Amino acid sequence: MRKIKKVMDLLRVNWRTMAEFEILYKVLSLTIFTPLFLWAFNGIMKVTGYQYLTIENIFSFFLNPLTLLALLLLIVCTSVYSMVDIGAVIFLLDQS
Repeated sequence: MRKIKKVMDLLRVNWRTMAEFEILYKVLSLTIFTPLFLWAFNGIMKVTGYQYLTIENIFSFFLNPLTLLALLLLIVCTSVYSMVDIGAVIFLLDQS
């Protein structure tokens, strides 16, 4: 219970800054990064020769070495993007 009270006290100090950052970060996510990742995934499909995915071709698509490499790169980029968000929240709480 003490830890929850301490976190609430920390949030009281920088709640506005954290809310502004999160709103900005989520808006950027929806307007820039989500379409960018969708474009990259569609590019992977085009390079590997698929126009659309069905139950019949999804396994061959995912087993393609180029697809595995590209999806791994997309996962790393998404992880870095998420870690920036988490790091910013930790930094704001630390500054409180």
